[in-house]
Amino acid sequence: NSIYHAMSVKAEKRFSQGYTLLTSYTWSKSIGDICGNAASGNTAGCGYQDTRNMRAERSVDNQDIPHRFVASGVYDLPLGKGRHWGGSMHPVLNAVVGNWAVGSIVVWASGEPYSVVVSGNPANIGDRVIVNRPNIVGPLAATNRSLQQDFNTAAFVPNGQYQLGNAGRNILRNRPDFNWDFSALKDFPLSERMRLQFRFEGFHFSNTPRFGQPGNTLGTSAFGVIAGADTPRNLQFGLKLVW
Repeated sequence: NSIYHAMSVKAEKRFSQGYTLLTSYTWSKSIGDICGNAASGNTAGCGYQDTRNMRAERSVDNQDIPHRFVASGVYDLPLGKGRHWGGSMHPVLNAVVGNWAVGSIVVWASGEPYSVVVSGNPANIGDRVIVNRPNIVGPLAATNRSLQQDFNTAAFVPNGQYQLGNAGRNILRNRPDFNWDFSALKDFPLSERMRLQFRFEGFHFSNTPRFGQPGNTLGTSAFGVIAGADTPRNLQFGLKLVW
């Protein structure tokens, strides 16, 4: 069983006065009691603690992203031949600083949820999709959040032998994700029907760290530790012949 509710808002300015802008925001919640079997759609700790009691699995779903904001735009800078400023500038200067266009895509989204599990199978429940979740004995948030302790690891203790833990599914969440892709381009006319386009593109332009998920298995040395991050900033240049 799963249910999804959302509010979606979009604002758009169509291309005029040299620029266009498109923004969208989604506020949503996805709740269910299923873990799923798709590797690309599952979160860490995915599995069932007791298939005889699916009500205990009811929580936010793996794909729950409460907030997601996306903005994209293109702006022809008003400087250069045929534009608002610098229309009479020297051709050499215009070739360097005139007639540029810039574009951006910005994405900010909440982190995905994930579950805390216990190493081994103290509850002695055997199934290919069974996990053991721990007991919660304190607040989940870390007092001083760091890469070495992303959440309060002392809040969890292993479930007892032949007992199920009281921790729910997907009770923790990864850090928010921010990404900014930036581009700048300029056309150089070669003939009436041909032009050379220079492009500069920066993927993840701000180089804001996109930290990976902390260790989620109680009883291991990596528990609560963030040991990796997504790809860093990537810059590229290119030339394109357009005719």
